[in-house]
Amino acid sequence: MARILDRSNLNIKLIDSNPEVCENLCKVLKKTRVVIGDATDLDLLIEEEIGKSDVAIASTESDGKNLLISLLAKSLGAKKTVARVDKVNYAKLFEKVGIDAALSPRRIAYAEIVKNLRLMNVHTLVEISSEAVVLEVGIRNKKLSKKRIKDIKLPRRAIVGAILRGDDCLIPRGETELRLGDKLLVFTTWDEIEKVESRLS
Repeated sequence: MARILDRSNLNIKLIDSNPEVCENLCKVLKKTRVVIGDATDLDLLIEEEIGKSDVAIASTESDGKNLLISLLAKSLGAKKTVARVDKVNYAKLFEKVGIDAALSPRRIAYAEIVKNLRLMNVHTLVEISSEAVVLEVGIRNKKLSKKRIKDIKLPRRAIVGAILRGDDCLIPRGETELRLGDKLLVFTTWDEIEKVESRLS
């Protein structure tokens, strides 16, 4: 998951208590800031300004630690918290006590985790290969209404494959005009997700 997020344009900070793990992560992660420390340590979370995070995710192998880390981050001001939960029955409990999303790796793909983290106008994110994804992006900006697809400067590796408009599914062409409420199915790569969203937001 860290490698997937490191490929995005998000500002990522990763905390792990194992120095050897952190050393190895520093070798493979290009954009992520890696911190050696205990993520359950309140003083460390304050020092690292976790409370200013848009999203805090706890993904240790302990459900209890993940719950504690998420609650601490939330109490410090993190806008959204996501916790890994190995025991599926705990998921609803986590969400009842204030965790925004409790996700079990046994039941969902990491693509779903990314969708929950992205704070985007992306309704669905499906990984179709190690490089390619399909996004469902809603059109909410009035400036895009009646704009032709060919006039939207999408990344080179992004294609609008279909438009969901009410009960209709349209196969778009360059001349096709967008309308508010449209949902676009966009085929693109992991690296282009933020660019696609920025062009359509």
